Amino acid sequence: MAEEAVTSDSRGGYERPLPATDALGRCILSPARVDALLMMAGAAAILVAAHLLLPDPTGYGTHEQIFLLPCIFRWATGLPCPFCGMTTAFALLARGEWAAAFGIHVLSPAAYVITCGVLLAGGVGLVRNRPALPRWLRGQRAGRVILLIILLGWVVNLTRVLLQA
Repeated sequence: MAEEAVTSDSRGGYERPLPATDALGRCILSPARVDALLMMAGAAAILVAAHLLLPDPTGYGTHEQIFLLPCIFRWATGLPCPFCGMTTAFALLARGEWAAAFGIHVLSPAAYVITCGVLLAGGVGLVRNRPALPRWLRGQRAGRVILLIILLGWVVNLTRVLLQA
C-alpha cells in the first residue's frame, strides 16, 4: 500500500526516504493531514483533561491541578480575566452540568461544543486530506469576530461579578 521511495542526494550517494504516498500518488502525511492531526490532538487533550479534572467549587482555579499558575490578572485586580473559570466550566461540562458551567463562564458551553466540533473536523480533514477548518475561519476577519465574542463574554462575566459584590 504505502511504500517509501528512496532518492539520491546531489552531493553523491546519500539516500533519504521520500514521503509515503497512497495508491493515487498523494502524500499520506501532507501538511493538511498534519494540521488536522494536530487539531484533533489538541481538542482531544482539552476534552480528556476536562473529564479528568475536578471542578473547583469556587469556580476558579481548576487549571492549577495541571500545574498552571494562578491567574495574574485576577490576583492583581480581583476581577476575572477573559478566560477565568473556563477550565472549571469545561470540567463541569464534561460531567453534564451545563447550567453550572454557564454560571461560571458565559462562553463555556459554546466553547465546549466548538472544541468537540474541532475534534470532528480534524477527523474529517485527516480522512479527506484537506484542511480541518475552512479557509474563511482561518482568516483575519474570523479572528476579529472571535476576539469580539471573547470581549463581549468578558464584559458579561465582569458584569456578573460586579453585580454580586
